Amino acid sequence: MPQYFKNTYQRVVYYTSDNPQTLNAATPGHDFSVGQFFPYIINSDYYGQRVIPENLGNVEYNICNVDPSSCLTYTAQDILTNATYAQVVRDGFASFFFHPSWLEPDVGTPGFTDFQSIIAGITSLGYTWADASTVQ
Repeated sequence: MPQYFKNTYQRVVYYTSDNPQTLNAATPGHDFSVGQFFPYIINSDYYGQRVIPENLGNVEYNICNVDPSSCLTYTAQDILTNATYAQVVRDGFASFFFHPSWLEPDVGTPGFTDFQSIIAGITSLGYTWADASTVQ
């Protein structure tokens, strides 16, 4: 990807192999992935990408009744707690992802209210909002 995209905006996932054969936990010696949160820019990661971090996480609602693989909950308060912790890093980031589908009224989640709470909470912590394309 670095040859096509100079910068990435993400929570990076690395694998134990450059070419994972199996990620099945039941297989002896299986490969696995690990996500990393960085509170600052990584100028060149393992893959040669410049990574602008998404380090606070993303809101997740338990929707097991619709998708059995989506049974966890990660709240707006979890995002704000991480933003508070991120304040200890000099020149750090408070960056999160919010799935736009959570804003749809038919989904039945408090998405819009949670989104507003996150924006207000991060702003009240004193962070400055910036367009990711302008981050040096």
